[in-house]
Amino acid sequence: MSKIRLVVQGDDLGMCRAVNEGTQVAATEGILTQTSVMAPTPWFAEGAAMAKRVGLPVGLHITLTCEWDYLRWAPLSPAPSLRGDDGTFHRTVEEAAKADPREAVAEAHAQADRAVALGLDITYVDPHMGV
Repeated sequence: MSKIRLVVQGDDLGMCRAVNEGTQVAATEGILTQTSVMAPTPWFAEGAAMAKRVGLPVGLHITLTCEWDYLRWAPLSPAPSLRGDDGTFHRTVEEAAKADPREAVAEAHAQADRAVALGLDITYVDPHMGV
């Protein structure tokens, strides 16, 4: 019989410095076993470098929304249907669901390309906010 393994997953790496620092502590001093990264976010490069440095497995957290009022991020691709009036991602799942599916796929590819360009070995893919 195989041993049961508990996977403890972090979320939203790259969103802000606090998430990056908390993820590092949880990975090096706690029980965190993997985390998902958000490629279009402001501190993505810092989070990616930390994950590589500590050997933390990462998944690509496909990001098509930005729910925050004071911390905003935008698509990496042109994708006009993914942008709100301020040029950043829509705030809600309902707004994001109206996007052109081809633009959403192109954005997912752009995010994967950015992650690979920073040397990340993506082990899984999951959605931010279920989109």
